[in-house]
Amino acid sequence: MRKRWQELGLYHKFSLTIIIVGLIPMLLLTTYISRSMIQDYRKALEIQYEQATNYMADSIESMLESYNGVSKMPYYYNMSSYGSTYSSYMSFDNFRKIVYGEIYSAETMQQQRQSDMENFLQYLGNLDSSIVCLHFIGKDLDGETIDFHKAMDGTYFNNEILWEQLVGYEDLERGSNKMILISPHDTAYKNGINREVFSAARNYFDLRGNVGNTPYVGTLFFDIDIRRFDKIFMNINYHNDERFYVTDAQGSCFYSNDKNRIGCNVLEELTDNKRDFVMQKAVGDSGLTVTVVMDMNKAFAKIQHTQKIIYVIIVAPHFF
Repeated sequence: MRKRWQELGLYHKFSLTIIIVGLIPMLLLTTYISRSMIQDYRKALEIQYEQATNYMADSIESMLESYNGVSKMPYYYNMSSYGSTYSSYMSFDNFRKIVYGEIYSAETMQQQRQSDMENFLQYLGNLDSSIVCLHFIGKDLDGETIDFHKAMDGTYFNNEILWEQLVGYEDLERGSNKMILISPHDTAYKNGINREVFSAARNYFDLRGNVGNTPYVGTLFFDIDIRRFDKIFMNINYHNDERFYVTDAQGSCFYSNDKNRIGCNVLEELTDNKRDFVMQKAVGDSGLTVTVVMDMNKAFAKIQHTQKIIYVIIVAPHFF
């Protein structure tokens, strides 16, 4: 080794000394600083996206709470068959009387009940501008199925079988007393513009019975324009081609900034993802989850590009 060093010329010795004494330590220092920058940048991104995820989850929870209030309205409806209001300690039972037709004469029951149910659904629809359609389906006193539908744009409902398929009516949990969320679907079951919506539903029970014995009367559904989510997500600033998802426990996508994913199942895409940065937040007890997915290569592309430029600036002068 010493012999080889002695055989080197003065220029080569000087060059090796510069590389060993100056270049290598500088490269090591630059590498350390760059890695520290990436770690600090990652922490800053995590904080930023955690705040964004929390904001979205809290905003969606607030939105759903307002629809939860709408879904409970059958228990507080005080409209009589003649269009006037009245109060009663049994006000929770007024809607049941309309459904069962107890407040009408036999001759006018069908017509008056239809009118009262349309007024009720119209009333609910007026509570929120994002509600597109409303439906109630249940059983009358004779056990016959009765259904009522209202489109807020004034168009006609024309395909009940398709509607039942889209909202999964046959598989609906009839014993639940909580608001049920139904994954996105279209409104091809009515005339007019076909919109992308998600639905909320609540079972209505006859509360006159003893605790634990409240017979099922029917289920209220209302379809909500999927663009209602836009009002929440429009306040989020996108930086690195992030993908935002709102999904249920089965992975059905209620909303995403990638519009092509809405209505699709993205469970595998979100759970089997080791390359991307993923952050999640549950939306209260609704069963929904907000997920932010970020491509790490794109997120760190600028800082890695800067790192390469620094290496070139350090190394180049020693060879040219």
